Amino acid sequence: MRNAVSNRTTSSSNPAAIPSTAAAAVAAAAASAATRPSHEAIAKRAYEIWAGNGYPANTDTQNWLEAERQLVAESQGMAPAARRRASSTH
Repeated sequence: MRNAVSNRTTSSSNPAAIPSTAAAAVAAAAASAATRPSHEAIAKRAYEIWAGNGYPANTDTQNWLEAERQLVAESQGMAPAARRRASSTH
């Protein structure tokens, strides 16, 4: 009985013992965090969008989300023309 408990403890601390779906989820979260733009980068891009649209009122959330979307697309290697097409659909 003691060996069974010992083996469970050892296997749960062993990264190779993690089920593949859990390992995939951890890897996806790490990749997402690595490609997530910084707060400062999003703020700068949101300001550029706001200024480019003539400083309209009450568009802060829309500009922020669009800036974040653009930066994520850029980090994934999406071409500028494809980014323009994608942003025109929103």
